[in-house]
Amino acid sequence: MPNHCNNALLVEGPKVELNRFFNSCIREELGDGSKRIPSEKMFNSKYPYRSSMSKTMRASFKDLSKKIKRRFKPNLLLEIGSNDGALIKNFDKEKIIGVEPEGAPSMSASIDANKNIVLESIDNFVDGAAVKRVGNLNFSLCKENLHDMITIPEGKICQIILDLYNKEATVVEPAGALSIAALDLYENEIKDKNIVCIVSGSNNDITRTAEIKERALLYENIKHYFIIKFPQRAGALREFVADILGPDDDITHFEYTKKTNRFKGAAVVGLELKSAKDLEPLIARMKRHNFYGDYLNDKPDLFQFLV
Repeated sequence: MPNHCNNALLVEGPKVELNRFFNSCIREELGDGSKRIPSEKMFNSKYPYRSSMSKTMRASFKDLSKKIKRRFKPNLLLEIGSNDGALIKNFDKEKIIGVEPEGAPSMSASIDANKNIVLESIDNFVDGAAVKRVGNLNFSLCKENLHDMITIPEGKICQIILDLYNKEATVVEPAGALSIAALDLYENEIKDKNIVCIVSGSNNDITRTAEIKERALLYENIKHYFIIKFPQRAGALREFVADILGPDDDITHFEYTKKTNRFKGAAVVGLELKSAKDLEPLIARMKRHNFYGDYLNDKPDLFQFLV
């Protein structure tokens, strides 16, 4: 078997007959992929796979760790997607830090409660690290061995994804960016030290790019959504653009809501500012000219409903 699986872990189970055929072009014998085994039958509680049982993977990680230690002499190492800790076992671990997304803090909540609990709801944006309930073994290991457990806002993760793509031409998935996103929380501790982050995972769907950018801008306090009360008269939108918006502000979203007042018409407006410090003067101008209706960024339920 692959992974050099321990025979002791093998258990009797249902058998599925697979046909074999020969591909004359590549001169290989191939397995039959026409019969699919239900995942709940294959990947159950008795599934014996552990990535650290693979001799090839262990040898590869050991070689990689030697190269990292020789080149960087790291003081701190963060690894996401640790493959049962097969890589970090090769390093001295004075401090082990757990990292998970802020919208799915299942490990943090369980450690705080001193028992493995189930979250009622989560933000599954960081799909490689977002679960309502962590595994019992994971919980016991983390509870006993972690020196710190932190959460990272999804917007910060998106910011790192974009930075890696724009500055390093590196594509990472949200879970793969967790380790780098955590560094800012330890900036004083890691100052003037060599830090190595293992970026694990590049399964990023290109169709998510718009959402990633949106979350990053919201996190940076650059993108803002408002309910704007426009006077029902000619020239109101031009007045809003000329007298309310700053010279570097852009309208990125505009949608009229149902008209309920003959004198005022409410619209949901998204604005992208040049700097986060431009927000307060913008709101002040809206109120002074009687355009201000409501601010949506800090009202998540209403924000999700309207935008």
